[in-house]
Amino acid sequence: MRFGVCCGEERFGTAAEMGYDYVETVFSKFTTMTDGEYARLLSELRKYNLKSEACNCFFPSEMKLVGETADFSQIDSYVKKRYGACSGGRLQSRCYRKRRSQKNTGKLRP
Repeated sequence: MRFGVCCGEERFGTAAEMGYDYVETVFSKFTTMTDGEYARLLSELRKYNLKSEACNCFFPSEMKLVGETADFSQIDSYVKKRYGACSGGRLQSRCYRKRRSQKNTGKLRP
């Protein structure tokens, strides 16, 4: 079994000392980094022999996703921009989706 922890780069050293196998970083922050900030993040991960295998907080807290004030065009634009940053090499991700021919059983397939 492998264990990970949610933390920013300022805590990578502590995570490594405590024996965690990987870290989970903040997606909305990660995709807006400059090239220099991104290089420093990778350097810190290498320094402590960690990988960022997962991300959390896909949407920033100020973006309303439900209710009368939700702006679906803003949400759509954000998703396209952020996912584009990931597929452009910033983040290697594995996406799961339901296959169209699969009955809706609630199970996800690669």
